[in-house]
Amino acid sequence: VMDIASMKTMVLIRASLCAGAILAGAAGALLQRLMKYGENVGLAFQIADDLLDCTGSQAAMGKTLGKDEAQGKRTFVRAYGLDGARALLHERTLDAERQLEPFGEKGAFLRSLAAYLEHRSN
Repeated sequence: VMDIASMKTMVLIRASLCAGAILAGAAGALLQRLMKYGENVGLAFQIADDLLDCTGSQAAMGKTLGKDEAQGKRTFVRAYGLDGARALLHERTLDAERQLEPFGEKGAFLRSLAAYLEHRSN
């Protein structure tokens, strides 16, 4: 499941984040931390998406739910179960937030983004 997720959402989020960081002059250890943050947030987004496909509100999501399960797709919920996927989502969120420690207040938006993605409803 990690392989599939790392080739989708995670790569897009990490690339976007790092491109902006590089343009802003980030390099070295700080850039590595932002890359790790992007990996964690990207995986967290995908895990949350898989959870919402099983437990979310169709009205809130704006799409038919349960399609992944019906199609037998490899998802985090299928691989880890609901509780395991939730635990992994929380772990990835915490790791993302830890990556931002050297940024202090400059990392506030990215910290709040990670928290939002963990608890999103759509």
